[in-house]
Amino acid sequence: MTNNLTPSGDLVLEQLGINPHNLRADFPTREQRLQYRAVVQWLTDYKPKSDAPNLERVKGYLEAFQHLCDVEEWERAKEILFVSLNTPTQQKLVHQMRTWAYYREQIKLYMIILGKLGGEIELEFLSGLGNAYYCLGEHQTSISYHNQALEITKDIGDLEKEGGIISNLGINYRSISKFKEAIECHQRSLEIAKITLDKESEASSLNNLGTIYFSLGRYQIAIDYYQKRLTINEQLENKMGKKNTLTNLGSIYNSLGEYKTAIDYFQQALEIAKEINDRRGEERVLNNMAGTFHYLGQYQISIDYHQKALEIAREIGDQEGEAAALSNLGNTYGIIGDLSMQIDYQRKALEICINIGNRKAESQTLGALGTAYQKTEDFQNSFACYQKQLVIARELNDRKTEGNALNNFGSLYYELSDYNSAIEYFEQRLKIAREIGDKRGEGNTLCNYGTALLKLQKYQEALEYLQASLEICQKIGNLSTQAQNLKNLAELHQLDNKTLALEYCDRALSIATELGIPLAKECQELKEQLLSEQT
Repeated sequence: MTNNLTPSGDLVLEQLGINPHNLRADFPTREQRLQYRAVVQWLTDYKPKSDAPNLERVKGYLEAFQHLCDVEEWERAKEILFVSLNTPTQQKLVHQMRTWAYYREQIKLYMIILGKLGGEIELEFLSGLGNAYYCLGEHQTSISYHNQALEITKDIGDLEKEGGIISNLGINYRSISKFKEAIECHQRSLEIAKITLDKESEASSLNNLGTIYFSLGRYQIAIDYYQKRLTINEQLENKMGKKNTLTNLGSIYNSLGEYKTAIDYFQQALEIAKEINDRRGEERVLNNMAGTFHYLGQYQISIDYHQKALEIAREIGDQEGEAAALSNLGNTYGIIGDLSMQIDYQRKALEICINIGNRKAESQTLGALGTAYQKTEDFQNSFACYQKQLVIARELNDRKTEGNALNNFGSLYYELSDYNSAIEYFEQRLKIAREIGDKRGEGNTLCNYGTALLKLQKYQEALEYLQASLEICQKIGNLSTQAQNLKNLAELHQLDNKTLALEYCDRALSIATELGIPLAKECQELKEQLLSEQT
């Protein structure tokens, strides 16, 4: 069976300057000849099965690399790593490993050859290691390698590459919620891009700044950055960049509750992904669209899109994407009441995250699995999942996920009617949200905090927290939590001012109906109750 993924072994041997018929003359020692004979055999004789996993399909090249390293033929070994594969993007072998989410395997390759060649190629290896550890969620290790790479760019005076490394550092800082440092990095990389007249890097820096402000709930600022990036993408006729920017804009409008606008952006992105045969991009846009239909309450359509994304992820060997689609499917099945399916999908997603060594995704999936257990009132397993999520988040210094884990604990204790314990966790989460500047998280937590205080009949305190949450949600455009706050305020005033309670309820109902979320039914029932109490 022909392996269409890799180029001809004979062609690669020719590029490496290895003549299979002249090994005895070219390599005087027996050890050299044995190793080179193995290189030839792995490149020319190895034939993987047609349905073999991606790692097996490139095994011949990986084994050839190892044999070249065994005889310290570092330059030729490097050439193996940078062989272009027969993929739509023509990625180099070592870079394709990252696309397939074989991060640990990619790290092993880099570590074998790191420090053996010197010069500018070390920059490639250090940066590659930084990117691999970033994908694994090991951000401090990633930052360490990128800082080593940064020193090389300064030593050789390569301003353009310096900007790229600074940008990678910024992405890591954002992931551990050090938003101030992240913004500084991306502002610097943007300055460098303008100095070097590198429009692609300028667009990338604008995108990264937009993503930070998106994370902070500063949606209009994020939109402005994304729109600037979109303009450059269109000027450069960069369809891949345009697709990514449209996807990001769709995600923002999703968060704003403007679902029709979000779907429009996602549709444009999907068309481009299909046009340029970007299967991974297509998969991720489908996942995003599924999320929008989930928010709209159109759960079967959401499931259909997630299933399509899952099929593509498996087809192209994107294990991260597969885990994400499985977790998303689990969340949707949980909404429609199929809790056994929800748990099954989350378990499968978690298994993949553990297998590929992505600890950040593992911690996030543990949170989702814990929520699934909580819905089945399996509080012991739910607690265990949240505890593991919290431990990993703290090990990774992932402050945002740490906050989410604390919020999950608060939600668990709230459901157990232990409102004082719930408040303790909400208070910890609120502190983190404020420390990292996460306005969306702050708004959501203030709402949860106020709801717990309402249960404790601490009405004045509850009023203060709910109004503070409402103010933040109105400012950043978080409509779903805004509606929840208004409903809570209606319940609070139900005791002393039914006219005001009805006013809040009507506002909550209007927003929830517009968003098409289940809260609309709760608001309608509360309104009917309030009207009956007035008569």
